[in-house]
Amino acid sequence: STLMTFGSLGEHSELTAIKSSGISLLRILRPVAVFIVLLTAAAFYFNDQISPWANLKAYSLLYDIKQKKPVLEFKEEVFYSDMPNYRIKIGKKHLDGETLEDVIIYNHTDRRGNVQVIMAETGKMKTKGDYLVLDLKNGNIYSEESAKKRNSPVVEFFRQDFDSASFLFSMESYGLKDTKEEFFKGHNLMKTTGQLFQERDSARDDYN
Repeated sequence: STLMTFGSLGEHSELTAIKSSGISLLRILRPVAVFIVLLTAAAFYFNDQISPWANLKAYSLLYDIKQKKPVLEFKEEVFYSDMPNYRIKIGKKHLDGETLEDVIIYNHTDRRGNVQVIMAETGKMKTKGDYLVLDLKNGNIYSEESAKKRNSPVVEFFRQDFDSASFLFSMESYGLKDTKEEFFKGHNLMKTTGQLFQERDSARDDYN
């Protein structure tokens, strides 16, 4: 902008008129030089102090957004695996978004495979706070209790029938969690000039 301004002044012989009135070129450039020095100092302070702080906030928030799970959405005839420790499949989902048919739930909370299966003809789902509530009707619970016990020679299978039952599933993992910013402070984008010089000296000492 300075070059364009003074170029325009020179093009219209205005610099010549100013110098003919007794004002030197250095005096003309003095206010511009002072402004450039102030602007340079402000830009350096911004890039050295504010920019690393802004990068720390932005990158930590971006990481939290990436880790956040999408909205709970069941699809027909497809196993839903984003629910921790559970695999859920529904045969049909009605237009109201709540009524379900042919529900199958595999319980993996014991981390021993498919040792418990919940099946129901119909059901309704709703959210209550940080929980998903499934109200199932006309179903069965099949479980292999022997698989939950180590070194058990007895094979035990159980089946429970129910007319209606409610199951709660935690949805805490679907929320946006605040990751500690200390995890990101080691990146060079989050450091000031003084910190970068200190790291350079430390790296030089380690190398020597």
